[in-house]
Amino acid sequence: MAKAVYISPEYNPHSLKRDWGFFVETKRPDIFGAMSSTSFATLRQTLVRSLREIALAGHVISTNKEGDSKPKPSSPAKVTIDIPEATANALYNEVGLDVLTLALLADVPVHRPLHISHNSLIGHWRWLRLVWRTLVQTKTRPAAIHPIEEFPPDQILRDALLENRNNVAIAQLRQMFHDLLEGACERDPEQIESDKLYSFLANLTLFCPFIGSELSYQYGLVEAPWTKGSLK
Repeated sequence: MAKAVYISPEYNPHSLKRDWGFFVETKRPDIFGAMSSTSFATLRQTLVRSLREIALAGHVISTNKEGDSKPKPSSPAKVTIDIPEATANALYNEVGLDVLTLALLADVPVHRPLHISHNSLIGHWRWLRLVWRTLVQTKTRPAAIHPIEEFPPDQILRDALLENRNNVAIAQLRQMFHDLLEGACERDPEQIESDKLYSFLANLTLFCPFIGSELSYQYGLVEAPWTKGSLK
């Protein structure tokens, strides 16, 4: 029997971790290295540094007004969480990397203290569930003719990352999804302009690599980790 592709109307971070964990860990080893730390602040700073490096890689940076760029913090800002004795790795196993990344980056810039509440985790999970329900592809997967590398980070999002304004970058990602749905009939992916869809998926994958990789696979933008040569 052919290998079944996980498709569900619900966003399930545990199934996505099962399918894409090794693939993502190979692509983003610095993040998984920081996951072993007991400090959420260290993981948060590593995430921002990793995203900045991707934003800088081979792309043109727009000119900003003098003084706009935020200095890099010399030490991680304090991160507190409602869940007693929670560690980064334990929360990763509970809610998945996608939700954890949004929780660490969405509300305030990396140089400011952050408090993660249980409600904020639920809110990020609900948004990703909406993304999943809207974009999950139940039809036959197309051939991979549009490599995800063809769709670089959005300019506003990239500039925000370069200025250490990770919260603005997440807000821009959400705005991209909102814009994607404008004009679509009852959130039907068939009504969404393909270039905007592919661009959103490429940007989503920066922050939420598990759901981003799965959806990108379904639309023919990446190969699956079990495909020969996919980790090249």
